Amino acid sequence: LTGALPKDARYINKSAIMTEHIAPISKSKLRLSTGDYSNVHSLDIITVRDSHGTVKVLSCLLWTNCTTWTTHSCADGYVIDVDTETIVGRPSFYSYAFAKTPDPSKPSLVGMKVPGVRQALRAACDAHAQSTLPWLTSVGWDAMITDEGVVFFEGNVGCMRTPRYIFMLREVSLNAWIDEFGIAPRTDGKSILPARKAQRPHAAQAASTNAKSPTKKFS
Repeated sequence: LTGALPKDARYINKSAIMTEHIAPISKSKLRLSTGDYSNVHSLDIITVRDSHGTVKVLSCLLWTNCTTWTTHSCADGYVIDVDTETIVGRPSFYSYAFAKTPDPSKPSLVGMKVPGVRQALRAACDAHAQSTLPWLTSVGWDAMITDEGVVFFEGNVGCMRTPRYIFMLREVSLNAWIDEFGIAPRTDGKSILPARKAQRPHAAQAASTNAKSPTKKFS
């Protein structure tokens, strides 16, 4: 903030109270950006409650290379493997801005470990599980790794983030998604989706044992 506000015309010759609620972990401990970018970043976590009431992790992304003090200015993003806490690629499915093949000559964080991710995922699942709202099936969480550990600074209904995974991930069919989550939650924890009959070939194929679950359960 001390570097950003003096450059803002609205604050020239004015006094302002500046507070920094969350500061990212120092680069000397864990580098979460490339080049000359600051370590400002955000862990983008989505948790979902399945048709049996179990809260699981749908995804974890890293937004980084921020051009200002806010994570809204991120210029790069990565997919984090939730089992190994390893950056495994870029979210090409997320939006047009990330659909292009990255320039291989530029530095990348792919292959780097991000300690603290699993701690954040467990905390997000635990918090989501505390909710008794039957319609809160998906929550998008924003968190930052600091010198003191993971700090959450936002949690929203995941209605904008989740559809990207339902319709844009090649590994997960819409039928497989419905099999796990149903169409809407019920108070008895069961899916309201009727059981599909075997004579429907496309449905039976999607419901086979080869269908991939889109989520990860944390205990």
